[in-house]
Amino acid sequence: MAKTSSKKQITSWKRKKNYDVVTPDNFERQVIGTTMASEPQQLAGRTVQVNMSDVTGDRSKQYVTLAFELDEVDGNQVKTKFKRYTIPSSYLRGKVRKGMSKVDYIGDPVIGGQKFRVKIIVLSHCHLSESQRKDVLAAIVNIIRQHNKDEVEQFVQFALFGKLGTEIYRVVKKIVPVTWAEVSHVELK
Repeated sequence: MAKTSSKKQITSWKRKKNYDVVTPDNFERQVIGTTMASEPQQLAGRTVQVNMSDVTGDRSKQYVTLAFELDEVDGNQVKTKFKRYTIPSSYLRGKVRKGMSKVDYIGDPVIGGQKFRVKIIVLSHCHLSESQRKDVLAAIVNIIRQHNKDEVEQFVQFALFGKLGTEIYRVVKKIVPVTWAEVSHVELK
């Protein structure tokens, strides 16, 4: 019995083919890995995670995780589309110190016709009153609304490379003293 099951396993591996996983155009179509499948249709919907430093070459962004969903097969390459960008909670906890105030924004804006889940964290060394927290959240919502007509790829690039965090920092520091503002999670729904 054991021999027949091992033969089945060997023959199924022989039928499988390697495919190169390629990032979307806005990430310069880089090969980020390989995957195997016996039929190209089996690849659709799979998710591949990779460090941002592997895609951009920037070692300072090693803690950021990008997820891409396998989309369509072109020869021996599998094209992907952006799915998620995440900063781990352990990294975020390291930024928060005793005596700091933290404001979390979690929203589901529609940008470029696509629904996103966006999480933003703002830190301040000062104690913030409830009205200041509401003002900070209102400013973040206003900034996100300004990007409603952006294309999906444009918004993803804007959030990933810190431009959205910088814009939030500049606006919010006029309301309260801000130490840090960062987009911690962007997910395409």
